[in-house]
Amino acid sequence: MCGIIGMVGTSAVNQRIYDALTVLQHRGQDAAGIMTAQDGELFMRKDSGLVRDVFQQKHMLKLRGNIGIGHVRYSTTGSSVLDNAQPIVVKGAFSFGLKSIARAMHAHGLIETHWGEGLADGAGAMAGAWSAAADSRARGRSLTESAVMQEIGRYNEVDCRVMAEILDYLRRER
Repeated sequence: MCGIIGMVGTSAVNQRIYDALTVLQHRGQDAAGIMTAQDGELFMRKDSGLVRDVFQQKHMLKLRGNIGIGHVRYSTTGSSVLDNAQPIVVKGAFSFGLKSIARAMHAHGLIETHWGEGLADGAGAMAGAWSAAADSRARGRSLTESAVMQEIGRYNEVDCRVMAEILDYLRRER
């Protein structure tokens, strides 16, 4: 079990992501992380522990930008170590994303989880959630009824499982 929040705003999102993670804290108490982006630059803070212990004012001031993602982790796979804290930034060769790397590793039998079709990436999931929220409000429906949000839930489950398997493989093979 984990908790994840993505946010796009017209102003800084760091405090709103922090607040959301404190609400999601029951979904994971092993580690917490926030990554924000501004002008193509990424800013990240993650550590083992509770949200209130991981982020101090000095950390929050460094998390600049109006787009970001936050994560709280509960160890269902892997151990409770900092290496497993998320978000995880992967800057691969030739700009390959996690999904294409995971598909190649699965095809070669290096990981078990198959990442099928669906959302393109985490940014797509955030944009989809934002759009689904606006649509649900306009229709007077619950966000959980949205097919897009159900797909995002499945995407996040696969994303977490794939990342854990890749990290496990890399630790075994180094």
